[in-house]
Amino acid sequence: MKEEGRRKVLDEGFVILYECSDSILSLDKALEMVGSVASLSRRRLLSGEEARRLGRRLLKWGHLSPFEFVRIPCSNFSHDPQPLGIDRSWRNQFSLYLRIWKEVSPGELEKRRELHRNNLVLFLVRAPIFVARQIMRHRSFSFMERSLRYGKADLSFYCPDEELKRWLKRVLEEAMKKAGCLPREVRNRLLPLAGYTDFFMMGDVFAFANFFLQRRSAEAQKETRLYAEAMWELLKERRPVLYGFIERTITKLRREVDYVQSLV
Repeated sequence: MKEEGRRKVLDEGFVILYECSDSILSLDKALEMVGSVASLSRRRLLSGEEARRLGRRLLKWGHLSPFEFVRIPCSNFSHDPQPLGIDRSWRNQFSLYLRIWKEVSPGELEKRRELHRNNLVLFLVRAPIFVARQIMRHRSFSFMERSLRYGKADLSFYCPDEELKRWLKRVLEEAMKKAGCLPREVRNRLLPLAGYTDFFMMGDVFAFANFFLQRRSAEAQKETRLYAEAMWELLKERRPVLYGFIERTITKLRREVDYVQSLV
């Protein structure tokens, strides 16, 4: 995975756009991506051979959740978006993917890579928990969130009022000290919903069109709208073809919504 761009959001949040279409070129590339995504649970993103080793262990243990982040388009056409959702993930078509890597020519894989790049998006997001839960309501995405069972809790949190934030931080630090005798995963449950969490999210054109249609609207929660706008600007700047697909799909969705509303 290669970082393409990032935007700062709120106080300590961000969104990072990744290029991940290389993951469909070979089994090793797929395992490297899976290992990188899964390593978020341990709070240190792995790459290269370390990530591949983790990917192999996950496959051996039957832990398939991170493998939903590997999706191979089966169409050869890249002029229009294709539905490449979770139904086209490794989890559901592993045998098909192995056959593709063995039988498809390098030139054909490169065409599929271009289709992948113009249809699928991978973001790493750092957001307050209450914002993350709003984003995760969109179930067409694949998500991988940092686990507090394995990492030390981060006591940073979002609060628009600086004086209130300082007071809350003192209270939270004192509470965590008093809870020091408890197991780490129990202590971490005391963190407020304003605390930050990190997660990967991957989706296709259709998933993001629905997400942007709802979360960039004036009715959306302000903080969630800021994250949607940051993602929107990154795609506009870094992925113009995919951005155009999303715009056209949003237009179609709006027409459908208007038609349904006319019937009510």
